[in-house]
Amino acid sequence: MLTIDAQTNGLASDGTVTICSGTITVRAQEDGIAAGESLVVSGGALDIQTGQRHEQLADETVSTKCLKSDAALSITGGTFVLDSAEDGVHGVEVQLLGGSFSIAASDDAIHADEALTIGQASGKGPAIDISTCYEGLEGAQVYLNAGSVNLCATDDGINAAGDESGAAGYLIEISDGDYWIDAGGDGLDSNGNIAMTGGTMEIYGAPNQENSALDYENSFDYQGGTLLAAGITGMTQTPTGLCVVFGEDGSMGGMRSSAQQPPDGEMGGQQQPAGAAQTPLEQPDEQTDGQTMEESDDVPRGGPAAAQMENALLEEGTAFSIQDEAGNVLYEGAGVKQANSIIFACGQLAEGQTYSLVVNGQAVATAQAAQQQGTGGRMAEPGGLGQA
Repeated sequence: MLTIDAQTNGLASDGTVTICSGTITVRAQEDGIAAGESLVVSGGALDIQTGQRHEQLADETVSTKCLKSDAALSITGGTFVLDSAEDGVHGVEVQLLGGSFSIAASDDAIHADEALTIGQASGKGPAIDISTCYEGLEGAQVYLNAGSVNLCATDDGINAAGDESGAAGYLIEISDGDYWIDAGGDGLDSNGNIAMTGGTMEIYGAPNQENSALDYENSFDYQGGTLLAAGITGMTQTPTGLCVVFGEDGSMGGMRSSAQQPPDGEMGGQQQPAGAAQTPLEQPDEQTDGQTMEESDDVPRGGPAAAQMENALLEEGTAFSIQDEAGNVLYEGAGVKQANSIIFACGQLAEGQTYSLVVNGQAVATAQAAQQQGTGGRMAEPGGLGQA
């Protein structure tokens, strides 16, 4: 067991830091564990707090990251409890291929200047829980291969941005894994492209007109996996591919359709067909202010304050499902905040078939599955607040 209480860095080297096992506890006023060349962890139990922890963002002149490398950072195993006054994990190129993470951060939970890789292509990946942060995952390229990520962010959830994109360009690539995002800004945000071929992605964007569940500059190519993106109509973008759009898609492209009341008796209980609708068939009883993440006094929520929206399809805490014409449930969950635009895609959709959004046991919208063309054209700003 190693316990460190430091007024500057906890553990630091100009070269490589390698951790294979052991229990390490660090309380540092600057970086917790820092490497000038590379940081490699294959096992052990690490509990690291830096600065004033996530309650207060550190001064920009001081680096207070929990795990930091000036080059490559690779983790294949271990358990990590990280509470950071800046970034939880930070490197030029970051690979999180295994391990269990509990992260609270004032700035980015996990940040790579260049490529950020979550999980191995073989299907093994980390379990990452991010209770609070400014932005969740950020890199010029973000590769989501396997594992699970649950995150709450005051700004963007997953962001492909940075000072330089390199030859690969800005990209979020989702091939497998399970991801749940509650964002105070955009849910998925790429300064370039998004590509999805597998995995499950459930996204709740901010309920204001400045942000959306999906935000990309060039393209979002959907070819597989399950996507649920709930947000607000003003800034909605859809993927290119077969999907269902419930509610208005806003000004950025996608499909609009009219609300339509299903025939009596067709939608019994909590199971029925779903589709896209500008106006909900029936408003859920519960009303909220659209804010569901606990906000600290020191870390403001990203984006303009949410206003009570009209024609909300989802509210905080509302149970919902998406169903086909036979009443088969394709997806179910619970609303996190207000949303009047919901995009859904999965391998079970059939083009031209009608699907229903069922909220608290009642159908509130229907729409047909259709090939969307997507719309690019919005540039995201690089995230992050603190010292490099």
